[in-house]
Amino acid sequence: MAVADILLSSSKEKLHEVIYKHPAQKDSSQMHQILFETEAKEFYMDVASVYCFEDVCKIDTIRIYWNRIGKYQRFELQAGIALEKANGELFTDQDYKKLHFILNEEDSPFKNIRIESIISTQGAEHSDVDGYSGATAIELDESVSIQGAVLTSYTLWHWANGDLVKQIRKITGEATNADDLLTYLRNSEADYKLFALEQLMVRKNFEARLIEEIKEQYKGNCLPLKRNIISYLESAPKEIYQNVMLDLFKSEDSKQRITCLQSLLHTNSNLSSDAYSKLYRQLNNMETYQEVDLFLSLLEKQSQELEARIAPLYSLLANSNILISRRAFWFLERKNASKEQQKLLNDFAKKNKDYL
Repeated sequence: MAVADILLSSSKEKLHEVIYKHPAQKDSSQMHQILFETEAKEFYMDVASVYCFEDVCKIDTIRIYWNRIGKYQRFELQAGIALEKANGELFTDQDYKKLHFILNEEDSPFKNIRIESIISTQGAEHSDVDGYSGATAIELDESVSIQGAVLTSYTLWHWANGDLVKQIRKITGEATNADDLLTYLRNSEADYKLFALEQLMVRKNFEARLIEEIKEQYKGNCLPLKRNIISYLESAPKEIYQNVMLDLFKSEDSKQRITCLQSLLHTNSNLSSDAYSKLYRQLNNMETYQEVDLFLSLLEKQSQELEARIAPLYSLLANSNILISRRAFWFLERKNASKEQQKLLNDFAKKNKDYL
């Protein structure tokens, strides 16, 4: 379809020519498709409802809509058009509602199913898949597909959630600036926040105002967002990364401190003496073995120049949790100790000889 042949709903709509290979296509060739962008920053495309392997099925055109970051929104049919199931049975209102639900599920089983598993061509006498010659080669739970319309569900799901999504995100990303991304970070929907982080990582943008907002966003409860924030920070210049990690470490939340320590270990960060001073300030708040173990593991990776800074760790020998106190003992017994410190170690070893 040539761009000149397209009729726009509005003169202010934009056209984007994209290349897409649908997994249900007969051949391996890529298709040139026209993606429309509305003035309201929605995207839509008119797509085939099904791919026909023996050219005997009924193909309808469906318009699928996405938001600006590629999330499926809805589908529309022209007046007088109705989707069909096996044996020419028309979709019911409930089927259309179910189709919308299926297309809205990004993690549908269709994501990892090949077209060969959906149909196995067996001749016209076995025509029971979406009204064309082929038999279902895989059984799906009724909650994730429409009985008699498995291939249609599969085809439309890949239109709504396939590689077109990446292309929409790329188009939107290229049209956004730092102010837009800051707005997305503050959006109430996690999908927009994640999109902003994705774009910031691509651009390697670590502006101070963005970093401050990202630290604020880390206070939320969205685990995927937290994981992506850590990944973003780990890709930042060393000074920015360590400063933000230390800021996040100043938290009363043990899980947050553990995440920071895990990240510092993962990146093999060579911390400054000042950085360690900031970590030590949270020593009295470390109540779990995992946190203490990570902290000591981080110290074990550092140079011997920090020997003079390990004195506060002797307080861990008095911890009521034997796992914590023993871990501290094993760390400290390999360090140079003063007479007073050596006495603490000897006393601990004598008292807890059954646990060492």
